[in-house]
Amino acid sequence: MTVCIRAELLKLRRYSVVRAGLLMMTLSVLLVLFYSTAQDDTVWDFSLYISMIQQRNVQYFFPVVLALTGGYCITREEGEDTYKNLLTVPLSFRRILAAKAVVLLLLTAVFSLFCTLFAVAANLLRRFPGMSPAAVLGAAGAILTTNLLVYLAVFPLVFTLGCRSATFLASLPLAFVYGYLATFEGRALNLFPLKAVLILTDPSCGAGFDVQYDPAKAALVLAGFGVLDLLLLLTRGPRPPETAPKPAAAAARKKGW
Repeated sequence: MTVCIRAELLKLRRYSVVRAGLLMMTLSVLLVLFYSTAQDDTVWDFSLYISMIQQRNVQYFFPVVLALTGGYCITREEGEDTYKNLLTVPLSFRRILAAKAVVLLLLTAVFSLFCTLFAVAANLLRRFPGMSPAAVLGAAGAILTTNLLVYLAVFPLVFTLGCRSATFLASLPLAFVYGYLATFEGRALNLFPLKAVLILTDPSCGAGFDVQYDPAKAALVLAGFGVLDLLLLLTRGPRPPETAPKPAAAAARKKGW
């Protein structure tokens, strides 16, 4: 398994999609900085700044980042027709997906660290009060924890629709809608996975809307998704899903008589 993970990490050097994920993490910070310019009564400090970044990651950016990077890494094997070589090693499709799941988990940590560093660098210019070494470490832990929980919630989408080239692109708008639904408020959303992430990581979730969420129910929802994620990997067959054969190229017509 270690060899498989190492091989997947080496493949990342050829994938520009990782840079796209880093770019999207900067957009999360930039969007919050744009919000901070609004002329209202909000008193901004470093704690609120980081909390808003966590919310934007859950609601807009990180589900799409996971769907994009995870689905791309999986479907590259199909696009480059390398499954036939991997399966003759022999290496089961389940083991290939498990290695990619571990790599996506490591990328989640990398994206979270990059988001924290960019947020701190941006705050050196914006100068929200309250930033200290302890606050920066707390921010890194909060962003990492939030994104890891998003990983649990988005995993089924990535490792179902994202496993085939035919459905990979469809998973991207679905991931965006999936995250956007977490912007709504209501008691029924206590059972919605991405809202459950906010309930557990954002103490102000539901404040101002007269909604009281139950963190215990949110924790059970995400624990259930963790079990579902494991079942999705364990129940995968030894071979990838069959793909439609490519149409044969038309024979070139001879010139002349």
